[in-house]
Amino acid sequence: MNLAEEIKKHNGVMRRNSQDRARYRNVCAECEGVDCFAPYELRSRQLRYMVGTAVICVSIVLARWRCILCGRRFTDYPNFRTAV
Repeated sequence: MNLAEEIKKHNGVMRRNSQDRARYRNVCAECEGVDCFAPYELRSRQLRYMVGTAVICVSIVLARWRCILCGRRFTDYPNFRTAV
């Protein structure tokens, strides 16, 4: 699967309601609770990637979650997004 297809699939599963939403993290970084997250909000961000010599700019949906054990909120980033 190429990156454009992966982004399209990611955006589709992020727009699902509540617990059906895709999640890339299973353990809370604060309290180390496992699978204890409730959906919090969705954010839209721009992602740039290279195809040959062209820069492609697309919008991706990022999910924010809240740990039901400690209350910490975090943004869950997909595996294809790399830090710059």
